[in-house]
Amino acid sequence: MEVHDFDSPTKGQALSVLFLSDVHSEFIDVEAFFTIKRLFQQVPIKRRRIILGGDILDMKFLVDKSEEFKRAAKLKDFDGYFVPEMQKEIEWFEWFYKEIRELVDKDENITFMAGNHEQRVERPKFRDLMPFEYEPWFNLRRQLKVEERSMRYLNYNDWLRIKTAKGGDFYFTHGVLCGANPIKKHMDLMRQASGIMFGHTHERGVRSFKNVGPTHIGFNNACLSDLSPGYMGERPNNWSIGASIMTFDHNWWYVNQFTVNNGELRDPMGRKV
Repeated sequence: MEVHDFDSPTKGQALSVLFLSDVHSEFIDVEAFFTIKRLFQQVPIKRRRIILGGDILDMKFLVDKSEEFKRAAKLKDFDGYFVPEMQKEIEWFEWFYKEIRELVDKDENITFMAGNHEQRVERPKFRDLMPFEYEPWFNLRRQLKVEERSMRYLNYNDWLRIKTAKGGDFYFTHGVLCGANPIKKHMDLMRQASGIMFGHTHERGVRSFKNVGPTHIGFNNACLSDLSPGYMGERPNNWSIGASIMTFDHNWWYVNQFTVNNGELRDPMGRKV
């Protein structure tokens, strides 16, 4: 686990950060995504920053318990299965990147965090069967054109920190823990944070923690994927669709979480975004 520093705002400057997580490529809720885009476009473009908070890709073809994976692994079928399926993920990302790139004025204002779904390309069960010459196809930094696009890239389970003078340090990560109280579990991992934001569980939530010092606040970000993707079957869940927008100035940080219902988001006056 490593901590990386973000562009902390200077005096007189404010940054607005859009945190999107758990899109899951082909399972994206397209209506919700474009609703969030319209919302963020209301922010002056010079202030906009985007953090793609993990599980942007789904990589379902690398689920090692699936019959398709087992069959392809047995045959070492890279030309017929693994490479074409990876190419589908990257083609989808090219479409997605084009859409989000319209929201910022520079490539470097987009940060990509790897989540546990992106981490599937690093699993030993897959890497051990891959011939050396196919490695470039599954080098995620290369396929996402990280250097070419000047994107900031964080490995799975890394944290991104924004510092403020009076509000303390705010941290972002994809998330690695679930259970009944994931916010507390993640806050325990980063006790020095005044605030944290993570995705992973597809739930929207917030919880405050107070001791003899200042209050610490943890935020769980909603997802942008279909609430009933095929791999869930008919199982119930407590997921929410949405995103978070945070404002950082030199002194403080402020968080707004948004939930999109049936592709719609309303402002406090009841107007459709």
